[in-house]
Amino acid sequence: MQPLYTAETDLSPEDYKRYARRMQKLPVLHIAVIVIALIWILVSGAVNLGTGRTALGIFMLAVVAVCPVLYLIGIKRQVERGYEGICKAGGNRFRISFYEDHLETENASNHGSYKYAELCAVIDTEDDVYLEVKPGSCVIVQKKNCSPELLEFLRGLKK
Repeated sequence: MQPLYTAETDLSPEDYKRYARRMQKLPVLHIAVIVIALIWILVSGAVNLGTGRTALGIFMLAVVAVCPVLYLIGIKRQVERGYEGICKAGGNRFRISFYEDHLETENASNHGSYKYAELCAVIDTEDDVYLEVKPGSCVIVQKKNCSPELLEFLRGLKK
């Protein structure tokens, strides 16, 4: 059977970072809890400094300063490991073939087939379309490698 459309994806580290940033967005409630906790620790540290518990106060203020930095370093490392994992699992260059009821991906060592009806989400961004084939796992379709007809087809997959 011949595919309706095909596209090539050559995933660079920057492409993967863009994907990871989009998919790692924390819900507003989580962000609110984190911010409130850091403010509470900051205020507690200031109170401890004001009441003579200098060491505890400085420690709490240091925690407030270091936590966001450690969080950002952790995210950066996680993204780097994710990209390395993709490269080790067959490469960052793959072909996507779109059929009537499913799509197939193929790279140097792997082949996958996914039914459109089973997609978890279709996420359309400025540069890419992410087809979430299972929670936390997407097929990345680079728009720069798509025909206008394929882009229209992908927009029609949105649920």
